[in-house]
Amino acid sequence: STFTDGAGVGMWGGGGGTKCDTSFAYHCGHHNNNAYTQIRGWVMKWNGDGTVSWTKEVTDNGGEEDGNQKVRLTAIELDDDGCTYVVGYSEVSSTRKKGIIMKFNANGTVAWQNVFYKTSSNTNSIVEFHGIKRNQLGTLIIFGKLRDDTAVANGDSSGTQANHMQGVILKIAPDGSGTGTVGNYTYASSSFGVGNMGNTWADLNNSAGNYQS
Repeated sequence: STFTDGAGVGMWGGGGGTKCDTSFAYHCGHHNNNAYTQIRGWVMKWNGDGTVSWTKEVTDNGGEEDGNQKVRLTAIELDDDGCTYVVGYSEVSSTRKKGIIMKFNANGTVAWQNVFYKTSSNTNSIVEFHGIKRNQLGTLIIFGKLRDDTAVANGDSSGTQANHMQGVILKIAPDGSGTGTVGNYTYASSSFGVGNMGNTWADLNNSAGNYQS
């Protein structure tokens, strides 16, 4: 599904960004507020009757380059208490991205939020999370891709391993703990801004254009 007003403002969701239980449906995605220079992640909880229980917007106001304040949420998972786990990535500069992991309580408040990123020599490094699963012990398995350094051209077999995308899998405790460094990468707490988008179609229209399916 897509939200758009046709004037540089749009909203995207779907793919791995939808989960349901017996009473609720949960969705995540991203939307742009200003011609792609400020892309914000979003999470929604829908009641069984189709009304919106709560909506949250995730912003990165500390972009390392002005105009690169972009957050994309790509996948979502639930637990038995109705809590929501979302992953994605923040484009903190035109050449650098950090992976995002966040937990929302059942009422939409933030339980914790963390990032995973290359620690040093990271100007051209990429970390993107695109999937999350929760096992029977509540442990979170997160997967995506990373690149250590500047990319080579598509189809180019030259360069080093650092110039090519690699798969990445993380195992995270349910409470998000275990922060620290792993090789040349860091898993740490973050401070993305989280606000309400509104709970009615009128609110969503005002914040992200008009809904189209």
